[in-house]
Amino acid sequence: MRRPFGSADLPIFDFAYRPMEPHELDRLGQTKSWAKALVVRSNYPALQVADLVDLNNMSLILTVNEVDAVEGVIVPQAVRARAAQVLPGVALAGNFSNIVSEIIKRRSPGGHAGFDWLTSRGPDLYWCDRGKHMTTEKNCTEDHSQ
Repeated sequence: MRRPFGSADLPIFDFAYRPMEPHELDRLGQTKSWAKALVVRSNYPALQVADLVDLNNMSLILTVNEVDAVEGVIVPQAVRARAAQVLPGVALAGNFSNIVSEIIKRRSPGGHAGFDWLTSRGPDLYWCDRGKHMTTEKNCTEDHSQ
C-alpha cells in the first residue's frame, strides 16, 4: 500500500478523542485488558496502528503515555463513519489503514494536525458490567464466563 508523503511519523494520538472526566479515564483504564482493545503509546505512528487494527480486527484503540495512563480513545468504525461524512469520496468499505491514509492525505491545517473534526466529540462507548470494560456495543456479546 502506498503511504501519503510525510505520514510516517504522524502519531495516532492526533486521531484520538481526549477524555477529561476522571470516571471516563478510570473506565478506559480498566478497558486496557479487553481482548478487542489495542493499547499503544500515543506517539506510535498512526498508519502502523491502523495496520494492527486491520490485522487483529480490533474494536477500540487506547493511546497511553509513558506510564501507561490512558490519554486518548479511538473507535475505528466511528472514524470510518465520520470520514465518510466530512471528506467527499471516502468510501466506507476498505481497511482501516486505507481510511487513515486517506484522512492524512486530505488533512486540513490547524488544530491537532487538522483533525479537530474527528477528535472534538467522543465516541459512543458502553460499559460492560460482566467484563468490566468499555465496549462499542450497547449489549456486550463477549463470553465473560472464564
